[in-house]
Amino acid sequence: MRAAILGLALVLVGGGAWADAGGARSHFLSGLTLYSQGKYAEALREYQAAWVQWEDPELLLDMAECNRHLGKVDEAREQYRGFLERAPQSPLRGSVERQLARLDLQDGEAPPPAELVAAAPAAPAKPERRHPGRTAMLLGAAGWVASVAAFSLSMYTWSQASAFESKSHEDLVQLRSTTPFGPSSEEQAFFANPSCSPPSSLMGAAPYRSDCNQGRQYNAATTGLLISSLLVGAAGTASFIVGAHQASRERPVEIRPALSYNEVSLTLRFPF
Repeated sequence: MRAAILGLALVLVGGGAWADAGGARSHFLSGLTLYSQGKYAEALREYQAAWVQWEDPELLLDMAECNRHLGKVDEAREQYRGFLERAPQSPLRGSVERQLARLDLQDGEAPPPAELVAAAPAAPAKPERRHPGRTAMLLGAAGWVASVAAFSLSMYTWSQASAFESKSHEDLVQLRSTTPFGPSSEEQAFFANPSCSPPSSLMGAAPYRSDCNQGRQYNAATTGLLISSLLVGAAGTASFIVGAHQASRERPVEIRPALSYNEVSLTLRFPF
């Protein structure tokens, strides 16, 4: 087939010459398609039809390649030699001679690997759309969402801690009022400086102990969530700033002033 680079160039660039060949171009293109689909017998017929109308030497290569795949080694040899006779100065001469040498060595066995490979021109690759800084900006936005979620949860734990503190205070007042015969010195010290571990001599202290411990746990959770919210929010802000800086190198950040009757603001648009 017109596997030769020069032959393919003649078809793609020299379309005017083929247009004068009385339909040879259409037969050639049909043969090219059939060859690429592995339909060598059909492709051979198309190349032969093109040869009748336009005796281009490189059509002999097309037919030789088809015959080689079909196992018609003698016909392939004849067409390779015909090409060498008609185009002795062709840059494909070395490749054709090597192909002939392989055919002579194998002498009718399985066809040798093709050296004259025709390839349709590759479709131009779509340019990769780059989004510099997008990942960092997305991570920054995710950090803000996580920071807000942690802060909201800390508000819930703080409300629970306040509720248990109030309840434990009520438990402590009730415990003091129900202590019989007056508190001992140990109990007096506990009432003066309450903790979540009341003396064992106090009867009915279990509700106070439970409420006090739960309030302490909620207080610890509130502190941890507030610290996490601050750290994650700061990390998200830093990540977003880095991403915005990377994006601004590709496309500058747009700053648009917005004016109204009672306020003046600036709108920042980041490429995303």
